[in-house]
Amino acid sequence: MVARRRALAFEAAFSSFRDIYAVDLADRTKPKLNRLTDHPAGNYEPAWSPDGRRIAFVSSRDGNAEIYVMHADGSEPRRVTHFQLDDWGPTWSKDGGLLAFVSNRESADRIFLCKPDGSELRRLTADKSEPGAKFEPAEAEPTFTPDGQALVFSTRTGPQQGALRRADLATGAITPLTAGTSSDREPTFAPDGKLLVFASDRDGDPELYLMRPDGTGVTRLTERKGVDWLPRWSPR
Repeated sequence: MVARRRALAFEAAFSSFRDIYAVDLADRTKPKLNRLTDHPAGNYEPAWSPDGRRIAFVSSRDGNAEIYVMHADGSEPRRVTHFQLDDWGPTWSKDGGLLAFVSNRESADRIFLCKPDGSELRRLTADKSEPGAKFEPAEAEPTFTPDGQALVFSTRTGPQQGALRRADLATGAITPLTAGTSSDREPTFAPDGKLLVFASDRDGDPELYLMRPDGTGVTRLTERKGVDWLPRWSPR
């Protein structure tokens, strides 16, 4: 589920296999439910644009999972990606000028970027895998830095290991943020961009950790048995 201002967008199977709905919370005593998609194929993963005017989502209405963008009221859905393999997980840059998503179009999960109209499509990372890597990268969980100049993502480094990397959008330079000797994932920036929280099993049990955007100052936040994951920051 995704929250934006006074509305929530979510996927549900009320009367179809999977469609996207929105709840208008302007009047919390009588929230209004709006159906945004109406298609027998699956419609998933709604992501609000920063200005709240558009929603990116995933749909298999054309045979396989592709990225689409529609107005916030569900009108004028437009297909953004066109490939015979799957695209998923859309996320917006802070200015709304770019979409990042994951695709297996190269027989491995990689992150791609494009404008919301589908133009200027490119892969985030240049090489098929890091030098000496024995595993396909399985890139995932792209999140734009609040200043819009870079993107942080997770990538596979071993059978059960993953690392966090930072990719500069202007130069393509990749900066390692974690070593990749544990499973480091789910990077999420603080609204002011000064801190980054992520989940890791580096101490044996999946916990939440905090660090600076350059990977320094790692601090463990949770200390308890059981899995801690899916961190989310409050807006302020």
